[in-house]
Amino acid sequence: MASGAAFFEQRDGAASAPPRSGFTRREPEKTLLHQVVRENLESFLAQVSAEDPDGPGLPSYVERELRRYLGCGIAARGFVRIVCGRCHEEMIVGFSCKGLGFCPSCLGRRMNDVAAHLVDRVLPFSPYRQWVLSLPFRLRLVLAKRPALLGKVRTVFMRTVRAWQRLQARRLGVPDAKTAAVCFTQRFGSRLDCNPHFHSLVPDAVFVENDLKRIELVRLPRPKPSDVQKLVERIARRAQALLRRELGEAPAPDALDRLRSASQQLSLPALPEPPEDRAATLCARCEGFSLQAGRHLHENDRDGLEALCRYCLRPPLAKDRLVRAADGRGELVLELKRAMADGRTTLRLTPLDLLRRLAGLVPPPRTHSIHYFGAFAAHAALRGRIVPYSPRARRRCRTEETCRDQLVLPWPKAAVTTRLDDAHGPGPLRKAPAPRPRELDWRSLLRRCFASEIYDCPCGGRRRVVAFVTDRVQAVDILAAIGLPTEPPPTARARAPPSQAKMFDPAPGAIAVDPVCPDA
Repeated sequence: MASGAAFFEQRDGAASAPPRSGFTRREPEKTLLHQVVRENLESFLAQVSAEDPDGPGLPSYVERELRRYLGCGIAARGFVRIVCGRCHEEMIVGFSCKGLGFCPSCLGRRMNDVAAHLVDRVLPFSPYRQWVLSLPFRLRLVLAKRPALLGKVRTVFMRTVRAWQRLQARRLGVPDAKTAAVCFTQRFGSRLDCNPHFHSLVPDAVFVENDLKRIELVRLPRPKPSDVQKLVERIARRAQALLRRELGEAPAPDALDRLRSASQQLSLPALPEPPEDRAATLCARCEGFSLQAGRHLHENDRDGLEALCRYCLRPPLAKDRLVRAADGRGELVLELKRAMADGRTTLRLTPLDLLRRLAGLVPPPRTHSIHYFGAFAAHAALRGRIVPYSPRARRRCRTEETCRDQLVLPWPKAAVTTRLDDAHGPGPLRKAPAPRPRELDWRSLLRRCFASEIYDCPCGGRRRVVAFVTDRVQAVDILAAIGLPTEPPPTARARAPPSQAKMFDPAPGAIAVDPVCPDA
């Protein structure tokens, strides 16, 4: 095999030099979150095992998620080679871990991809309202441990909203109305605590079939504060009845339950919340359940709809919110989105506390976070008449030129100009544009989210992917030739607890003794 430089670089120093386009390779090993996980993962796992020596310990999927994150974007574990055909400028991009727990990069890509899919290919032109249901503190740990039971509570929530919408439609003279909704399940709060709750996007309208067998859209009036209060009371009553039937004898808590409980105890408000005027925000509470319905979007606000979808799919942790404490004690400062009840806007955590919170947010395997209800459901009879059809055989974009033209204007101007004279009368249904098949490739997603054209070189040429380097020997040869690290960043060994570490600290002038092997 030829040398790494001859195999990889068409021009000496092309891959190691900074690209003239301004695009830089993602270096996750230099981020604070990666450093914290790398330096404390083994200590965290050892500490969790020591807390329950006779128990099963941390679930394997949680440990696997933490270890996979350490390899996300690391070029030494494999990369993609991109070359400009004119000036031979080259760059490498590391593979992602595709984690679903807390990885900001992978969850950020999934957030933007799914939001673009919903707006372009699923959600029709309609006014939308966001319904948010928060659960009582006493139920959060139980429902986080039992995803099936959490799904039943989600169904109670969506059926209650659906019944209220059908009632409003009957008052408008529409007896056979059909509803639809998309529900997002979030398992975290802004403080990285275990807080399962639901965000749902519900059309502020119902679907009806006219005499010509065509689907029409009937707008519903804005809910009143009394309606939201009645809905949350009904949800609380039905959910509690469900839990009384389903919950049997509580199982013994495991290591993951203790991690979630600790994060929740640290996140409890120190002071009672001040009284607020919730009538204007359409927010109501009942026995710990909280229902909000104040966020509304116009039918033509497709940019706002995509931003709201991204908010519902956001990762639990943004890298910019985590910084090191300035006092030099090694603690971390987590910037909160909003002030707590006692006025604090930041939360101080030790590295091990951060890992405890992140481990408690990893969802169990085969657990979905997006669910479709009503006419949006996969097997609904009305779905094919509301959601545009897209052949499953074409999973990727047809051509780069077609994607470029369609993604610049994802919804046609002609559809936006259609108006209705009656605010609550029936009107023609306008489907989603569906300008593309399901999946967005890397280039199209960058253009959609950041307006960055990765394949356009400043020299006027076109970049292209020329190789996927997955062989370890070949990757080491290439990285060594271009001057990049050939080994992943090392993971620190497990450290003893602080109380035990002091016992083995040698006195000044004494000979250090290994506590594991005294004869060494």
